[in-house]
Amino acid sequence: MQGCKAVICVVRFDLEQGQVVRFCVPDDFLSVSERRDVGYHAFPDSKSFELRFQRSIHDTIFHFRIKRDKSADASNNGKASPKKASGSRSKEWLKWLYGYSFCRQRQDKHLPRGGDQTSVVVLLEKPYMDLIQQISKIAGQLYFDYGEDALVQAMESILSWTTLKPNVKLSIQAAGQTLPVHVPERKPESLDSYEVMSHSLSNEDGAPCDHNFWDCCVRMTFSKVCIFSAFHGVVRHLWYIWEAMLLAKPVLIFGSNPDIVSMAVSAAMDLVAPLSYCADFRPYFTIQDSEFQTMQNPSKCGTKEGLPSVVGVTNTYFLKAYKSWPNILAVGGGSDLVRTNSSPASGAAASAKGSGGWAKYFLSSLRGGASSKLVD
Repeated sequence: MQGCKAVICVVRFDLEQGQVVRFCVPDDFLSVSERRDVGYHAFPDSKSFELRFQRSIHDTIFHFRIKRDKSADASNNGKASPKKASGSRSKEWLKWLYGYSFCRQRQDKHLPRGGDQTSVVVLLEKPYMDLIQQISKIAGQLYFDYGEDALVQAMESILSWTTLKPNVKLSIQAAGQTLPVHVPERKPESLDSYEVMSHSLSNEDGAPCDHNFWDCCVRMTFSKVCIFSAFHGVVRHLWYIWEAMLLAKPVLIFGSNPDIVSMAVSAAMDLVAPLSYCADFRPYFTIQDSEFQTMQNPSKCGTKEGLPSVVGVTNTYFLKAYKSWPNILAVGGGSDLVRTNSSPASGAAASAKGSGGWAKYFLSSLRGGASSKLVD
C-alpha cells in the first residue's frame, strides 16, 4: 500500500500468559513492546463483557491507537523515508499505530473458563479509520472461516493497492473471494486543513499529495460516527461536553464495552469540528497501559508530557483510580453500567439514575449544576 504500512495480527487469550499475539503478517512489522500493547487492547478490559451472552458466539469491533516503539523507529522498522516525514503533523502520525480489533468470544462449556476469546487486529500507520474498519471486518471473517492463510492472501492484496485517494473502490482477494473496499470521500471541512496539507507527507516521487486526500486523512481520524447514537442518553449535556473538548479538559468516558466508548471518544472529538481536537486521545484505554499510573493526576494530562486528555475505558476500577478527574461521563446505559450506590462518584451520579437503579450518565464536573466548573 503506497505511503502507508499495515499489519494484521491474531491475538488469543491464554489462561496462563494472558493476551498473546499468535500470528502476525508481515511478521517483522511490530516490535516486542508493540506486540504487547496490541495484546492489551485486543480484548475488552471489563468483567461485564466476559461471555455473558445468550448466544454461543459474540462478535464486537472497536478501535484504538497505541504509541509506536521509539526503538522500532530507530531501526527503520515501520519508518517512512526522510522526505515523507517533512511536516510536523506527518511526524506526529509516525508516533502512532491506529487499529481496529475484531473480537470473537465463543462459549464452550468443555473449556476451562467456559469459552475462549480471539481477536483479529488490523493496524495502519495513518488514521484511515473508516478504511481500517472495513479491512478489520473482512479480515475477521476470513480468519474465522478460513484460517491464517486467508490473512496472508488478504495482506498481499492490501500491499498491492497503489492509491488511497477518496472515493476509490478497491478489493481484497482471499480464499477464492473478491471482497470490495471503498475509500470514503470527505469534503474539506477542517479549518486547519490547508496548513496540514501544506506540510503533509509527499508522494513517492516527492511531489505534494492531493489536497483533498490529506484533508480526508485528517477527518478520517474521527471515523464515521453518529453523535446522537453515541450520546443519546446525555443529549442535554452536549453543550458542557463540547466546552470540555474545546478546552482540552481531561474527560474520562466510561462504558460497558470498548465498542461504545471508542465510538463516544470519536463523537466527542467530532463535536468541535470544523476545529481539530488539539490534545492527545485514546479511544480505548486499559489498566495495562504504561501511562495508567501517571494519568491518575489529571493536571498532567494535555500538557507537554504528552498524556491524553480524553480516554475511553470499560474497567470499573478507573472510576476509583481516576476519581480526581474533573469530567467523568458514562455512556451506553444498560445493566452492565455501574450501580449508583457503589460508584466512587455516587454523589455526582445520584441525580442521574436511570431505570432499574443504574446510572445512565454522570458528569462529575456538573456537581451542583454549575456549568462554569468546566471553564477556569
